[in-house]
Amino acid sequence: MNYITTQMRDSIRNDLFVAHACRDFWWRSVGLNDRREATLAVIENYVGFFWVCIPLFFQHYILVITALFDEDERSITFRNLLNMVRKNPNPNGQPIEAIESDIEASAIVARKLYKIRNKHIAHKSIEVFDQDFYKEAALSHNDVIDLWGKCWSIFEALSYHLDRSVESPLQDNPSQFDFVIDALTPKKF
Repeated sequence: MNYITTQMRDSIRNDLFVAHACRDFWWRSVGLNDRREATLAVIENYVGFFWVCIPLFFQHYILVITALFDEDERSITFRNLLNMVRKNPNPNGQPIEAIESDIEASAIVARKLYKIRNKHIAHKSIEVFDQDFYKEAALSHNDVIDLWGKCWSIFEALSYHLDRSVESPLQDNPSQFDFVIDALTPKKF
């Protein structure tokens, strides 16, 4: 495996780690969960901080995930990493055609997310005021959340082809977020 391929793979892995944390922190902030009431109380106490952070978690997740499906041949993407794998595939790895199919299926969801990226983040369309542009993207919250898992599966399949590595060193981000919420919860004496 050459230096560029290693750097590309490591960059994608690092982006996926950050996207995973952003997705989990965002969803822990706005989604229904067993700690929702405690989370809302802290958010209300630190509204200036969370008012900035919560949208940033969501926006960064979208930016990172959509970038992995960019079609520029100079970008660090799944397709370009797949092209590196094609040069020297591991015969014991997942078939290249299956990985390519997974990339294409995930790219369909990513393109829908890209609509949100364009209108909500990159170009700040006036359409954000009516919130109907999420309907235009035809995505549910579950679609947005589940895309990360599909991306991780693609990454693992490509990584195995490169050096037979399989990684899952992901921390439990919701518990990390809960730790922050607990630390910011006013203590009763």
